[in-house]
Amino acid sequence: NTQGQQNQQGPATIVVPVAISDQFFIRLEMTSRESGGQFNFGPYAGQRAERSYQLAYAPGAANGLILSRVSDRGSQVLGMSRGPINLEDNQAHFLEWKRGPGGKMTVALDGRPVIEATDAQFRKPFNGFLMINSGGTYGIRSVAINGMNQ
Repeated sequence: NTQGQQNQQGPATIVVPVAISDQFFIRLEMTSRESGGQFNFGPYAGQRAERSYQLAYAPGAANGLILSRVSDRGSQVLGMSRGPINLEDNQAHFLEWKRGPGGKMTVALDGRPVIEATDAQFRKPFNGFLMINSGGTYGIRSVAINGMNQ
């Protein structure tokens, strides 16, 4: 169980070094207690996590889930859900994110597909997993990653 609290120093970040192949399946179980802020997670590469794919949940935003590629050249949106998403119901919710051959990615929320995107920029394995809490109250119950290199 990991819960982050917003503080004056900026976002609360957790970085976990773990080898993840360029094709992966991530299943994250979370609760959200209040609207506001943003929660990002995803696989990263580089010594300082400078390259990553990130899935962002923004409670109450026009597009509740946003999939981005982040690099030293900035952040590029690859896909987003249609309309706002509100998970503040004291229930556990499942985000399932798959990246397959050719960089084809799908994201499902509670078993319902919400984002499809393709991006082949990152072709090498990732070397970690990150989570960033920018001002919300989120409970992360579990994270499962398939596609980890042994």
